[in-house]
Amino acid sequence: MVLSAVIEAINYTKQLCSVNIPDLQSAADSGPVVRDAVILETPGVRTKYSVGDKVWVAFIRDEKRYPLVIGHMLT
Repeated sequence: MVLSAVIEAINYTKQLCSVNIPDLQSAADSGPVVRDAVILETPGVRTKYSVGDKVWVAFIRDEKRYPLVIGHMLT
């Protein structure tokens, strides 16, 4: 499963960021779904993300608890 998300915070030291994933919200949820996600990078290519960037997230074993940032969304 691949969903869109928005970066809310970044920690490049740990290769992590907090992402808001609107598609995981249900009608019963009162707030945003924010998860810590691992930032994946292509070897030799340093991708620079910023707070507010729209990104694609994939999930390890389709577990919604384990998102991975896999790239920028084209807007």
